[in-house]
Amino acid sequence: MNLVRPAEQDRQPSRIVSCLYQLDYLLILFVLATTAFGIIVLEGATGGVPGLTKIVSRQMMWWAVSAAVFLFALLTPYRWLQFLGWPFYALCLGLLIALLVAGHGPIGFLTGIKAGGASSWLEAPLGGQSVRFQPSEFAKIAVVTVLSHWLAWRRRRLGNVLETIPPLLLVAMPVIIIAKQPDYGTAATFLPLPFLLLFVAGIPWRVVLTVTVVGIMAAAGGLYYLATAESIPGLTGNKKDRIRVFIEPVRGMFKPPGVEDILSGAAGQREPDQGKRKPSEKDPATWTIQQAEMALGSGQITGKGWKKGSQSRLRFLPARHTDFIFSALGEQFGLVGCLALLGLYVLIVWRAALIAIVSPDPFGKYLVIGLVSIVLIHLFINIGMVLRLLPIMGIPLPLISYGGSFLATNYLIFGIIANVGMRRGEAQERLAQSATRLFDPAPRGEASA
Repeated sequence: MNLVRPAEQDRQPSRIVSCLYQLDYLLILFVLATTAFGIIVLEGATGGVPGLTKIVSRQMMWWAVSAAVFLFALLTPYRWLQFLGWPFYALCLGLLIALLVAGHGPIGFLTGIKAGGASSWLEAPLGGQSVRFQPSEFAKIAVVTVLSHWLAWRRRRLGNVLETIPPLLLVAMPVIIIAKQPDYGTAATFLPLPFLLLFVAGIPWRVVLTVTVVGIMAAAGGLYYLATAESIPGLTGNKKDRIRVFIEPVRGMFKPPGVEDILSGAAGQREPDQGKRKPSEKDPATWTIQQAEMALGSGQITGKGWKKGSQSRLRFLPARHTDFIFSALGEQFGLVGCLALLGLYVLIVWRAALIAIVSPDPFGKYLVIGLVSIVLIHLFINIGMVLRLLPIMGIPLPLISYGGSFLATNYLIFGIIANVGMRRGEAQERLAQSATRLFDPAPRGEASA
C-alpha cells in the first residue's frame, strides 16, 4: 500500500530537479580549475626532484578522496549540521587534546607527529597502513558550524554585549589547545572568525568600533614590543627566529642609533659575527624568507617557464610544495601566473558571496560566510608571509599546497557552501510554511470543525 500522498509524490521529483537547477556549477568549475592549476604548479616544482617525485601522484589520489568528500557534503542536507555540529565540535576538541597528549608519547592507537616544532598531526593505523590527519583543519569547520548555529539562534539579542561572550569562548577553547602544541600559526587562523560572524550577524556598531580601535592599539603595541624587546618570553627556536626576521625591517623605526653611535661611526657597522655566518647554517629563518622572495621575484612578468624554476627545483627554496608554493608559482609563471591564481580565488569568493546573499536561512548565510572566511584567512596569511608582510606561520595555500587532510577540508568547505546554495529553495519554502502556520488560523478552524 502506498502511504505517500500524490501531492508529495509530485513534489519529490520537482524538488530534486529544483536542487540540481539551483546548484552553483560555476563554483564547482572554479574550484576544480584552481586545484588543477595547483597540480600543474606542484609538478613544475617537484617533478623529477629527488625525494619529491611522488608528491603529485599522492596529491591526485587525495584529489579523488576530496571529490568523494565534496559529494558527501553536497548530498547531506546542511540543516543537519545544526545538530551534528555540536558533537563534531566536541569530537574535534577531544582529538586536539589527544594530539596534545600524544605529542609526549603514544596514546592508544594514536601517535602524535611533530612538524616544524609543533605536534600538529595524528597518525592512526588503517588497513595495515598508517594514516595521518590534522585535527585542527576539521576543527575550523566545527567552530564555524557551532558559531553559525548559535548566532542564528541568538541574532535578535546581539544588542546585549554579553551575547558576544559565548561565541568568543567557543573559539577560545580550540585556540588555547592548538597554541599549547605549540602551533601559533594555525591558532591565529581561528581568531578572526568570531568577529567576522558577529559583524555579519548584526552586532551593534558601537561594539564594532570599540573592538576595531582596541585591535589597532593592541597591534601597534605588540609591534612596538616585538621591535624593542631583547627577548620574547615563550618563544624559542625557529618561532623566535621567524618573529625576529619579520620585525627586522621596522626595528630601526623604534630603535634608532644613539648620538654616540652616530658620532663614532658605529651606527652602520655590523655585529662581529653577522657577516661571517652562513644563513643556511646559522639562520634558517632568514635563509627561508630570502629564498622565497628570490624565487618569487625572479619570475618577473611571465616567469621562467614550467619546470624551469632554479630556486625550487634545485632545492634552495624550502617547503616549495606546501607553505611556499606561491613563490614556486611566481618563479615558474611570474606575475601573470600569480594574478591568474588570485583571479580564480576572486571568482570563487564571488560565487560564495552570491550564495550567502540569496540564502533566506540565517544559519546557511552565516555558515557560508564563515567557511569562505577560512579560505580567505589562509590566502591572506600565506601570501602575506611570502611577501614578508607577516611572519612565517606555516599556513598552506588553499587548493594549491600539497596536503591530504588540507585538500579534503577545502573540498568539504566548498561542498557545504554549494549545498547551501542548492537548497535555498527548500529554505524559502520552509520559511513560508512557518509564516503560514504563524499567521493563518485556517488549520485551527479545520481542526475544530
